[in-house]
Amino acid sequence: MLDVKKLNDREREEILLKVEQTAAEDERAITGCARAVLHALTEHLGMGNEEVIKAAAPLAGGGARSGHLCGALTGGIMAMGLAYAPSILRGASEVPGYVKAMELAGVLCDRFKSEFGALNCREIQHLMWGRSWNLREPSEREEFLRPEFHDRCGDVAGKAARLAAEIILENAE
Repeated sequence: MLDVKKLNDREREEILLKVEQTAAEDERAITGCARAVLHALTEHLGMGNEEVIKAAAPLAGGGARSGHLCGALTGGIMAMGLAYAPSILRGASEVPGYVKAMELAGVLCDRFKSEFGALNCREIQHLMWGRSWNLREPSEREEFLRPEFHDRCGDVAGKAARLAAEIILENAE
């Protein structure tokens, strides 16, 4: 992972801007909101790998296009795990890194909700456009993917990635 202790304020802001721009551009290119966020964070903070990005593919659209927890937020939550959680499974809930990942993921959820007014994909859509789409329905998904709608999801992905990066940089040891 990037050695954030050596970053000055200007370098830190440059990284945050790159993270936000990369995630927004990736999502607008329809790579999937969770993947876009993870790609931006792994690329610019030096964490994770391509397998993690692949694993996030079905999280778009609120998890398998279900409209539930925002995929961009889910990508950010996954990044908290990459940054802090241990790889052990049994007894992990007692390990400080696990606890830290959970706490910081909660901070991310709070900041995300403050920014967008909701955590749920369909609720965010409704707040942004006054309606939501059933992304499992091909005709509705096709309508949603028009630039006047979908491009704003790039803004959500960019901001989610930036929020996650801010938390990771604030809490680097």
